[in-house]
Amino acid sequence: MLGETPRNRMLEREKIPVEDLLREIKENKELMLKVLKTLSESTQEKSENSVERFFMNLGFSREFSLLISENMPLQAAEDEEAMKSFLKRYIKKHIHVKSFDKYRTELLPRVVSLVGSTGIGKTTTIAKIASILHLYRRKNVALFSIDTYRIGAIEQLEEYAKILRVPFEVIRNPEEVAPALSRHSSSDYILVDTIGRSPKDSLEIVKLASYLSAFPSTIVFLTLAANMKLVDMLSAYERFSSQIKISGVILTKLDETDDIAPALEFLMRTGIPLVYVTTGQNVPNDIMEPNVEYLIERLNINGSG
Repeated sequence: MLGETPRNRMLEREKIPVEDLLREIKENKELMLKVLKTLSESTQEKSENSVERFFMNLGFSREFSLLISENMPLQAAEDEEAMKSFLKRYIKKHIHVKSFDKYRTELLPRVVSLVGSTGIGKTTTIAKIASILHLYRRKNVALFSIDTYRIGAIEQLEEYAKILRVPFEVIRNPEEVAPALSRHSSSDYILVDTIGRSPKDSLEIVKLASYLSAFPSTIVFLTLAANMKLVDMLSAYERFSSQIKISGVILTKLDETDDIAPALEFLMRTGIPLVYVTTGQNVPNDIMEPNVEYLIERLNINGSG
């Protein structure tokens, strides 16, 4: 054991201050790391909130805006142009557009039925499709209506049939489907207009399904108005598709809304193909097979911010 010398006593006195100093340095380091972490998290949170807000300002729901934000590279969040570019790529990847001509049935004539809520333009849309097929593509077309509740709808479609000079039938019960198909077996297409059903009326949708199941083969398009709320679009799709196989979607009334984001969100959430969009009441002009670039243009991404 070392003897007590002036030098040893000095070292013992200096030992405590050195330990305190090291402890203080360690505490300061930990404090600094906490501050840096807090600043980093705060900056990231502000960035995430800014990105989420950008998508919400375009009209997307908070939930979907968060989903897009989480899929976006961090570096894109720092630049608005990068966010716009990412959103365009995201939409192109997740929205599917399918041409009407690509829908096939095993049997001929091809039967195409439109279903959807009341007042969204099914009858006018049927007339537009019939005009395209008959006038421009020289196809033999017959029009069927199973909307026996609204006399006005029957008269409207019958008037279109007279103008186009194509056959017209009213189907009053499922048993009338087979004889009607037999009468028009030489047609290339049979277009079926259905009564508007409330998505909340499950019994009416079941009844509609019984009509459509009487057709040996039919392509069914769900018709939705572009100015509907997202929740109503999703509800309609859920209720109709629970009883009827939905092959695609037709969006009507694009001319009546500047907020197309809910419709685009619906398409991205469900993954169901978009077949046609309509942009007015004129038959046959105000209908088109859209491309994704057109939808992005309608979203007006470049005008946001």
